[in-house]
Amino acid sequence: LYPDHLSGLLFDDIPYLKVAQEEHDKFAQVLRDEGVEVVYLEKLAAEAIADKAVREQFIDDILAESQKTVLGHEKEIKTLFETLSDQELIDKIMSGVRKEEIQLETNHLVEYMDDRYPFYLDPMPNLYFTRDPQASIGRG
Repeated sequence: LYPDHLSGLLFDDIPYLKVAQEEHDKFAQVLRDEGVEVVYLEKLAAEAIADKAVREQFIDDILAESQKTVLGHEKEIKTLFETLSDQELIDKIMSGVRKEEIQLETNHLVEYMDDRYPFYLDPMPNLYFTRDPQASIGRG
């Protein structure tokens, strides 16, 4: 996260990763101690795309929904995705695809412009607060 991009990614401040991870681990352990099954979204999502056809459709859907930011580089991003394991693919989609991760041939005038936005595919900051989107599922 960069200060210039916080509001667009729905953050007020840059979270301190180490402390956030420690707090999460302690909270998850409290839940486990009370008999709660703690599940992780990235693991469930990776299991869901284990089937090759589902995985291919998932990649196609992600790219189709990201048309504004991939800027015609769907092929290069898809190639990156296809080299990753299921778990790595889910982690990459959740964390975003940085421009520096994709090697491009400069064929379009727009690529010469000074665009300081670091992502082709934005990270998914709302996944940090899964209570919000998950509360409406089932009897939520």
